[in-house]
Amino acid sequence: MDKIASRDKAHYVDPVKAESFSPTPPVPKNMLFDLTNGCNHACYFCNNPHQQRKISRMPKDLGFRIMKEAVEAGVEEIGFYNTGDPFVSTDLEDFVAEAKRLGYRYIYLTTNGALATAERAKRVIDSGLDSIKFSINAGSKETYLAVHGKDDWDKVITNLKWISDYKNRANQPLYLAISYVQTQITQNEAEDFKKKFEDFVDEIIVFDCHD
Repeated sequence: MDKIASRDKAHYVDPVKAESFSPTPPVPKNMLFDLTNGCNHACYFCNNPHQQRKISRMPKDLGFRIMKEAVEAGVEEIGFYNTGDPFVSTDLEDFVAEAKRLGYRYIYLTTNGALATAERAKRVIDSGLDSIKFSINAGSKETYLAVHGKDDWDKVITNLKWISDYKNRANQPLYLAISYVQTQITQNEAEDFKKKFEDFVDEIIVFDCHD
């Protein structure tokens, strides 16, 4: 677990090595891969609600080709999220399965969790997902609505607990985590939130809102 946690934290601060300052820098080992720029939430600290781009989804033929070229070039880890929520893509489990087939050694994603129902989550996990992180940025139903712009607290917590139970029941080697972006209206809830949900996940990461 320590190794996974260290790897996960490295995504936040990735040290720049001298060889990166080169006309031909080394290929990154990790790639974030957006399957869609659409999101079903509108967190007030997020840029997604303000984007001007048309909502679109990655075609499977193009996406599979990019993934193949990337792993052949030396990319080892792939994260299916960036500007949108990966569960908005109806092809998520197909992309996870293809990443597994291509030989990516670590396949992960971050989601707000509202669409990660038992049926969908099971398909995605069974396709070969190594890690799923729920982005839950409030400690109560009331502040959740204020932050996320959607009244999905109960739904998200239900989905989180189902995945936790499925992981343990099926002995799945899945790394389950929660990220909590701390803002002025939620910082006083962070410690109680951790105590309430720490038994359901491998790690809860609390950090301050920043650009």
